[in-house]
Amino acid sequence: MTGPAPLLAGVELGGTKCIAAVARGNDIVERAQWPTGDDAPATLGAIADWLRAAYANEPFAALGIASFGPLWLDPASPHYGQLVNTPKPGWSGEYEWEGWIPYEELPQLDDPETGFVITANNRVAPADYPHHITSDYLDGKFTNANSQLNKIYGYL
Repeated sequence: MTGPAPLLAGVELGGTKCIAAVARGNDIVERAQWPTGDDAPATLGAIADWLRAAYANEPFAALGIASFGPLWLDPASPHYGQLVNTPKPGWSGEYEWEGWIPYEELPQLDDPETGFVITANNRVAPADYPHHITSDYLDGKFTNANSQLNKIYGYL
């Protein structure tokens, strides 16, 4: 006869909320949520206190942490455990949406030769398009694969 599954803890550090969960095997036993707020030490302290108090008599077999942004992981760094500057320009606020693109200036495609349009986070406008849509495009492989599958299986 085997004992209970190991006790696991997980913490998600999101942009607007932080979530902590405790699981035994595949079953979530308990879950709590906090607003991210402006005081990171207080939020992290509340999460740590909750985990300590809820399961003081049984150690966690593992703790997983998912973070909205990259973390400093070098214990020797004075920034250890803090979020690193975000790696994507769109995350900095520099490219926040301002106003609206007039309808007639939006990317458009009428009656394409293929008979269908597919986008999978690939570029939908030419590189010289005058309005910023995103800084992060995929290379089109997913679009090409979907197009081929549609032709093969006759979905169109």
